Amino acid sequence: MKIFFTERHFDELTPGILQQAGHEVFVPKEEIEGVHAFGRPELISTLKEIQPDVLVVGLRYQIDQEILECAPFRAVFTRTTALDHIDEAYCQEKGIEVHSLRGEDLSDVVAVAECVVSMLIYIMRTIYDMGFELKGKTLGVVGMGRIGKMVAQRAESFGASILYYDIKE
Repeated sequence: MKIFFTERHFDELTPGILQQAGHEVFVPKEEIEGVHAFGRPELISTLKEIQPDVLVVGLRYQIDQEILECAPFRAVFTRTTALDHIDEAYCQEKGIEVHSLRGEDLSDVVAVAECVVSMLIYIMRTIYDMGFELKGKTLGVVGMGRIGKMVAQRAESFGASILYYDIKE
């Protein structure tokens, strides 16, 4: 089976494990080298050339009908909970399975929220003032999904006020 990663996976093990299992795995060399020159036109031409069975995607590309017609895909995998970057209706129409983290209980996965708050404090202390505190500050959060809520909770525990915007509210 041919498996194409549109972006470098979070961990370096997955492509190797898939290769050891006998699959052909493709990751754009621009992604491996960290040169983000692999745009939509290159994605389309590469998919047409390779003809993968499986597409593993992040959030960089809109996986729409044009992309999905490039190869005889059997499945699309994403490591996201939201699927607004994948044309689910077209996938269903063409019998392409879509696998995601939607519906998974990820409430105890807090690393991203912790990283956001810690980086905020680090940046503010490094760039502006070593005495920077979140206490008494107002933090704006765009999107109050799972991670946005966790960021807000952690920032509030430091004494910050939260303003937020969410397209669904």
